[in-house]
Amino acid sequence: MNEQELTHTILRRVKRTYYLKQVLSPMLLKCYFFAVFLISIFTLVSVKDVFANMPDSLSELYAFMSYAFLHTEIAVQAALFGIAIALVLIVRDSLRSSVGGFAHAL
Repeated sequence: MNEQELTHTILRRVKRTYYLKQVLSPMLLKCYFFAVFLISIFTLVSVKDVFANMPDSLSELYAFMSYAFLHTEIAVQAALFGIAIALVLIVRDSLRSSVGGFAHAL
């Protein structure tokens, strides 16, 4: 293997490692999980019908949502729980990076 081939091979490996780190970053993995859970909700639940049956008053909305959550399938409950956890982790990481970046700028 001559020097040019070696350089080409090394640069190809460096690029592959860089792109894998970008695709598999912790923040993007959380976003992927959020998207998977969201897609599963849209495939398991008729969201259009949920909005059609939703009450207009704010006081009845909590009762409606809690009843709908408690009386749905376990897969839907797990997907909603996964969405909530993914959102909390995404917001936490976003706040950490923005606060950390702001503190670092000072």
